[in-house]
Amino acid sequence: MLDETQTAFSILDEAAAALGGWSALQSIGRVHLESEGQDWEPWQAYDIGGTVDVSTFRNVTDLDLSVGASSVEMDAAVVYPWPHRVAYIEITDSQAGMLADLNLGAVAIRRLHPSLYATARRDFAAFAPEALRLARADADAQLEGGTSKSVRFRHHDAGRQATLTFADDHTPTSLTYDDHDPVQGDIAYRFEWSDWRDVGGIRLPYKLRRLIDGRPIREERLSRVTLNEPVSDEKYRIPAIVRAQDETGRRIVTGWTQRRRAAGLPYEEFTRPQQIDMTPLAFGVWLARGGTHNSLVIEMADHFVIFEPPLFEGRSEGVIAAAKKSAPGNPIRHVVLSHFHDDHMGGVRTYAAEGATVVVHSSAGDYIRAVLGQRRTIEPDRLEIARREGRQSQPAVMLVEDAVTLTDGTREVALFHAPNSHVSGMLVGYVPDARVLFTSDLVSDTFPLIPAFASAVHELIQKNGLSVEMIACGHGNVMPYAQLAYALGKSTRSTDIAEINALEQRLIDGIKAKDVKQIMSCYSDDVFAYDVVPPREYVGAAAFQKPWQGFLDMFKGPINAEVNDLVINSDGKIAYSRSVQRVSGTTNEGKPFDETFRITDVYRKSQGKWVIVQEHISEPPHAARW
Repeated sequence: MLDETQTAFSILDEAAAALGGWSALQSIGRVHLESEGQDWEPWQAYDIGGTVDVSTFRNVTDLDLSVGASSVEMDAAVVYPWPHRVAYIEITDSQAGMLADLNLGAVAIRRLHPSLYATARRDFAAFAPEALRLARADADAQLEGGTSKSVRFRHHDAGRQATLTFADDHTPTSLTYDDHDPVQGDIAYRFEWSDWRDVGGIRLPYKLRRLIDGRPIREERLSRVTLNEPVSDEKYRIPAIVRAQDETGRRIVTGWTQRRRAAGLPYEEFTRPQQIDMTPLAFGVWLARGGTHNSLVIEMADHFVIFEPPLFEGRSEGVIAAAKKSAPGNPIRHVVLSHFHDDHMGGVRTYAAEGATVVVHSSAGDYIRAVLGQRRTIEPDRLEIARREGRQSQPAVMLVEDAVTLTDGTREVALFHAPNSHVSGMLVGYVPDARVLFTSDLVSDTFPLIPAFASAVHELIQKNGLSVEMIACGHGNVMPYAQLAYALGKSTRSTDIAEINALEQRLIDGIKAKDVKQIMSCYSDDVFAYDVVPPREYVGAAAFQKPWQGFLDMFKGPINAEVNDLVINSDGKIAYSRSVQRVSGTTNEGKPFDETFRITDVYRKSQGKWVIVQEHISEPPHAARW
C-alpha cells in the first residue's frame, strides 16, 4: 500500500540504502565484471512464438563511471544460424565508439556503428547502481501507477522513458525502457537483476537477464566483480584514426543491432543510405540486390509484385524507389513474405503504407496482422504517419495455404508453400515465363549449402513440374538450377527430364517471340543439324542460325508453335528425345502456314546445362499423298 508521504525520490533513497547508501554508490568509479551467459533469438525460431539458442559466451566488461567510458570484450560460440565464433572488443566514451573485430584472427578496427554506440551508452544502466543514479538525476521522476514499487523517469542521455521496479526489501528488480525495434515497433526492453551479493560493502546482482516484451534474449551470470581497482587508461583509448572516421547513420537506441551482432549477422546497413542494384533476370524481372538481403521485383501489366521486404524501412524505401524508376507509374499491388523471421519481413510495413496487399502463409497471418497493427511512437515509420494523417487503415493481408497464383491475365507469379526443417510457413515464388524461382534461406550461392534445406526446394520443383532455369536467392546472387541439382547429387533421370523439358519449351517460346538469339541459346556452338531447308546439312551454330532467321522472317504476324509427344531419355551425360512440333501463322504474302515437323534431338551437358548438339528435322508425308 502506498505511503502518501513517499515520493519517487524517497523510494530511490530507500533503494540506495538497501544497496549500501548513496555515499558508497557514488564512490564507485571503476567497475570490472566477468561473466558467462547465453543468447536467444525469439524471432528466428522454427515456429512463431518459439525461440532458438544463438550462442554461449564469455564476457569481460569494464566501466569507468567517472568519465563515462566502457570496454566490452566478448567471445561467443555461436550455434545459430550456423556454428562460428563471434569475438570483438567494443570501446565507448562520451564522444565516440570503436569496434575491434577479432573474428578472422586479425584485428579489424573501425568506428562503432552509431546505433550500437547509442545502445551501448544506454546499457550503462544495466549496472544497477548506475540505474538508480540516472533515475535520481531526473527532477521529474514519478511514482508509477500509484505504487511504491515503481518509479518512472527519463534517461536523458538515451532519450528514453524508463521504469524502475523494486522488491519488498527495496532492492531494484528490473529496469524497463520504452524502446524501439525496427521490426517489432514500440517494445519494452527490460533488464532484470537477481542473486544479490556483497562486494566490498555494496550489494550487487550476480545475475542479469535481458528481455523484449517479456521474452528472454540474454542471461549473464557473473563470476567476478571488483570495484575501483586500478585499470590502465589504454583499455578505454580510441585511436585518433578511428575518431576521424565518418559516422554514417543515426544514433538510434535499439537492441536489434546488438542481437544481429550477437549472432554474427550483418547490421551495418541500418539507418544508412541504401544502395540497390537492380539486376535483370528476364524481361520485367529483377533481383534487387544490395548488402545482405535481396528482393525479387516482378513487373506485371500495370503494377508490381515484390517478393521479400527484408530488414527495415530504409531498405524497403530503396527497393520501392528502384522499382518505380524501372517502370514509372506502376503501383506495388502485392508484397510477398517468404517467412516470418524478422530479417526477412522487417520492411513489410513500408509496402503496406504504399497500399500493397501483404501475402503470407496462413500460419503467419495473425502475427503479420499484429506487426501491421503496431504503434511506432518512438521512431514513426511511413505506416504510422499515414495512419496519423488518416491516409491508411488496416492493410490488406492475403493468406496462402498450399499454393496460389497472382496474375494480370498475361504474366503469372506462382507461390508455393515449401515445407522444410528451417522455418514453418515458408513460401517460394516462381515466374513461369521467366523460368525464375525465388527462395530465401533454403538456397544461397554465397553460404554453405545445407542439403536438408536445399532438397526442399529441389523436391518442390520436381513435384510441381516447374521449368526452372534460375534460382534467385534471398541471400547472394542467382544460381542455375542445374548447379543446385548437381550439388545435391540429384542429377537423376527425373531432374534431367525436367531440365530438357524446360530447354525445349524455351526453344518453342523463342519461335513464338521470333527471337533467334533465344532459339540459338538452346544449341551448342558445334551443333550438327539436318534440316528441311537446303542445303539440309548444317555444321555449327553460326551456320544453323541462318535458316532459323530465314524461317522467322517468313511470317508477318505472330507465330504459333507447340511441341507434342515429347519423349526424353537420359543417362546423366547424354540424352536424346523425339517429338512432333507444329508451327502455324501467316506468311508475308498473306498465305496461311500450318506445318508439322518430326524432331529428333541429341543433348549434352555443357557447364552444368543441357544443350542440343545434334538435331534432325523432317516433315512427315501428307496423308493425301498416300
